[in-house]
Amino acid sequence: MVTKIIGKYLDRLRRDRLTVLFFGKTGVGKSSTLNALFGVNWATDNAVACTKKPQFVDLDASQYGNFPYQQIRIVDLPGIGESLTDDKNYMAYYKKWIPKADCLVWVTQA
Repeated sequence: MVTKIIGKYLDRLRRDRLTVLFFGKTGVGKSSTLNALFGVNWATDNAVACTKKPQFVDLDASQYGNFPYQQIRIVDLPGIGESLTDDKNYMAYYKKWIPKADCLVWVTQA
């Protein structure tokens, strides 16, 4: 049992890509943060939710120095708390992406 669990994590470490998910409440600035950090140009609006589907970008990890991965996948997930209906619809995205993540970043409003 323990060997299987450790093997699972070692397999994840051997992958060529690091996957980082950014999520949080609707309108806190997830997309704006990613635009500023990684130079992507995803739609933003602090009054209206713009991210209705997950959006992602694959970055060349070598531009960030000595990094053990070839790529970094940055994923911007739709916000939580927009409405009960939207939260229910977005749950499928969360169930799909969270198991693939190596790192989860919860973004809050400053």
